Amino acid sequence: MKAGRRGMLFVAADVDREDDEDFNQWYDREHLEDRVRMNGVIAASRYVAIDGGPKYLALYWAGSLQAFDSPEYAHAFTHQTPWSVKVLPKMRAPMRRIGELSAEVGKGNGGFIGVLTLPASVVTDSLSERCAAIGETLVQRPGFVRSYLLTPDDRLSRPLPLEDLGVRRMQPIFIIESSSAQSSEFALFEAITHLPCSPAAVARYALAWNLESRECA
Repeated sequence: MKAGRRGMLFVAADVDREDDEDFNQWYDREHLEDRVRMNGVIAASRYVAIDGGPKYLALYWAGSLQAFDSPEYAHAFTHQTPWSVKVLPKMRAPMRRIGELSAEVGKGNGGFIGVLTLPASVVTDSLSERCAAIGETLVQRPGFVRSYLLTPDDRLSRPLPLEDLGVRRMQPIFIIESSSAQSSEFALFEAITHLPCSPAAVARYALAWNLESRECA
């Protein structure tokens, strides 16, 4: 693992309407903070889809991939709380990915993010360079905040209960953060023209809330 690269946990899912309230209460009152309290985890954010899906997305940032490869984290994943045991099977078509971040351009966090799920076949040494070049172009545009590439680790990206293993692929994910819905839409259009990404594999999200580890001390 290259020094200096951050780690990320990416979790996206839909839930049925009747489970929506319990799902959000679980995330907002228990789960997000439990994970942010773990050693090495810096912050976490929750998002709600405004275009595409799944409906809900959570991103967890860590100083390095080791935060998600520790005995503490492995124990938490395999020994879920009673509320988690109740809620996790309600997540429909979940996608849980853990990996390193590369091609980071910009700084801060935006209120809107674009997510491009790329084909697994494009995982090459040049992909990070291509994503970094897109970020360097976008940084000149109003509303751009940050962009980065998540490359999932198959061993760490253990599936959630209802993930369809038949279609499960370790696909790279390019994420662009923006300060407005309009700039987010433009950034996605720009990225799609330079990456082998189907419009069906693109989604936009608005920030619901963010929690940093220093707030959990």
